[in-house]
Amino acid sequence: MASVSKKESTEGSSLFRRPEGVLKDDEQWMFLKKRYHLTSRETQVAILICRGFSNEDIAEALRISQSTVKTHLKNLYRRVRVDSRILLLLQFIEDVNKAYGKP
Repeated sequence: MASVSKKESTEGSSLFRRPEGVLKDDEQWMFLKKRYHLTSRETQVAILICRGFSNEDIAEALRISQSTVKTHLKNLYRRVRVDSRILLLLQFIEDVNKAYGKP
């Protein structure tokens, strides 16, 4: 029996691949900003969240307090009607895919 590495066995699976072309350009972020009536700062926080930044990293990058990051995050959750970072990202991906004709 041929030996298959773990990496090779998961490469073909969509479960382990990054979505291609999602949330990478300004047009998609402008769409989300308008759809959810986000402020410019909320949009900046959302971009960094979707890139995997921690609250501490976001605070440092935007030169704001961690408390302010938490406030923006709560506002994002309320506007998008989710309750976690992962659900925020998944909702954004779903919205962009629908708007730009991707399945």
